[in-house]
Amino acid sequence: MNFLTVENASIIKALQEGGTTENAISLNDLIDLYAQILLNQSDTLSDTELQKLICKKITLYCDSTKEAQESSKIITGVKESTDTILTAIKGNNTQGIELAYKELENYQQRIQKLEKEIFTDELTTLFNRRYLLSKKLHDSKSFKTNGTMYLLNVEEFKALNNRYGYSVGDNVLKYLALHLKKIAGTKHSEVIRFSGAVFILFINTAHIASVGKKLQEFQEALRNHKFKTARQEIICFNFVLGHYDYTVGEAFESVLQQTMNRLS
Repeated sequence: MNFLTVENASIIKALQEGGTTENAISLNDLIDLYAQILLNQSDTLSDTELQKLICKKITLYCDSTKEAQESSKIITGVKESTDTILTAIKGNNTQGIELAYKELENYQQRIQKLEKEIFTDELTTLFNRRYLLSKKLHDSKSFKTNGTMYLLNVEEFKALNNRYGYSVGDNVLKYLALHLKKIAGTKHSEVIRFSGAVFILFINTAHIASVGKKLQEFQEALRNHKFKTARQEIICFNFVLGHYDYTVGEAFESVLQQTMNRLS
């Protein structure tokens, strides 16, 4: 779940009244809270500040034309819907408020869909590098929490691609992604395709030992396993593995280097 730092006084007040002590709110809850504030505090709400927050967070991850266009439509739609609510409040139009609120719920669903697309690696369906930088790190630099990071790098992957073709290389990555998800378990860990043939796993503290053992067993099993391609070619591949226990505030680049130094 992605969280925004809230600076708008009206939103902070609403959060505090709801029992939240920190000035943070998830992106998925933002529009819902927005509508509630409009209904309850229309005289004091500065919707310009809130729209800036929405715009900043949505567009932060949008580096493709498709994503940028969708985020622009969402922001425009939110602005139009909230303007409708403000007009309806002034005119005491209950039906208009309900209609605009439903439109906001629709935009909330579109934000969830867009966020999923932004944070998913298309080939493997794992989380991607952008997810790591946004969800795990402060300002894409340092870790938000303590944890353990495993790094897995496929050996001689470039040579494998050159010899057997990129379709074979893609199948190798998808095979690894499937097994890494099974090993890690969705409830206890996060598996990320960091780049090329490099994968990163963040392991829940309570499951470090068991997941680490399974990864080593998987690595050993691959040493003696042969795969057959669609052209009936026999290939073998494996990976090197390393891990590092990091602490909150520790720089990601430093942790990455420490982990790479432990690859074996």
